[in-house]
Amino acid sequence: MHRTTSRRLCFLLPCLLPLAAVAAQPDWPQPARRIVDPESGQPYRLERVFVPSGPHRIAATLLRPDDDARVPVLVSVSGSRDGISPAEGPLQRRLVRRGMAVLTLGKKGVGASTGDWRKEDFADRADNVRAALDWVAARPDLDGSRSVLYGHSQGGYVVPLVADDPRVAALILAAGPAEPVHAQIASERFETLRRNGTPEARARAGARRQARWLRALLSGCGLVPYHYLCRVYRHDPVPALSAVRQPVLALLGENDPLVPPAANLAPMQAALAANPGAEIRVLERSNHLFWESTSGLPEEYPRLLQDDAPFPHADADDPDHERLRRWPYNRARFAPGYFEAIERFLERHLILARAPTDATP
Repeated sequence: MHRTTSRRLCFLLPCLLPLAAVAAQPDWPQPARRIVDPESGQPYRLERVFVPSGPHRIAATLLRPDDDARVPVLVSVSGSRDGISPAEGPLQRRLVRRGMAVLTLGKKGVGASTGDWRKEDFADRADNVRAALDWVAARPDLDGSRSVLYGHSQGGYVVPLVADDPRVAALILAAGPAEPVHAQIASERFETLRRNGTPEARARAGARRQARWLRALLSGCGLVPYHYLCRVYRHDPVPALSAVRQPVLALLGENDPLVPPAANLAPMQAALAANPGAEIRVLERSNHLFWESTSGLPEEYPRLLQDDAPFPHADADDPDHERLRRWPYNRARFAPGYFEAIERFLERHLILARAPTDATP
């Protein structure tokens, strides 16, 4: 659930200290502008928008095909802390090429967004997603009745809470946990220790010590919610997962120490057992970001990046191409089957039209 080595054990002491303020972005929002995808050579439109949520406004990024057709939309919900899911990564641009819009929702208090995500629980974040669905419904160029929710990591705790909204056509849980938050923290600690060479017995003992320490540290949460964990530590995703009736695609990474399949696959299967539209896949060699990996540990991430994104249509004089070429998500090699699993899922449930190449032998 964390994107850098410094956040590898995000729920330990450093993360219990006040977080530094994130500078606002005064150039938000911005009207739609046309960008030529340096990977495919096809154009798309990029628009920076505000999504109203209660008294606050959340910065979001909309990508859509470069036409005026009314298209379905995927709403991308980010994981923990200040991290925001990529707006122009390979998956987003790939879906836009297939005729789908992607709305990447920010978080309160991050970038140009007002408010403070640290004062929200998962139900509050679910309300932000409902606000995004309202925003989508008000756009004549977006088909709000075919909205897909994509929750990465901690976002996987959030999006099942919105599944009772009739505008939600399907859910994608990308490294979304099926364990309660307190158990996920312990699983992360155990897996991280094991992958760093700690013997199993000592790793389990280390996870138990951390759990005891956190319980003591958070023992006063009932009186004063003095830390973000007070709001989410006891959250159990199973009731919401069990209530989902829309099609669900749950993706887990074989090499993910943050949401390890060993701890999450069985409870995910049990929670979704009554849903005939549920699919669960464990992607080989995948880390938490669905990059192809060896250890899966966050300190491995820099080694997984190519020097530049291999964009055959890049123009050296185009500043957007230079920006996209250097961006880490575009320089990573993604795990086999990640893009295909999502596209096939959306095709099966009539969100995407079948690609013409599907008919060729």
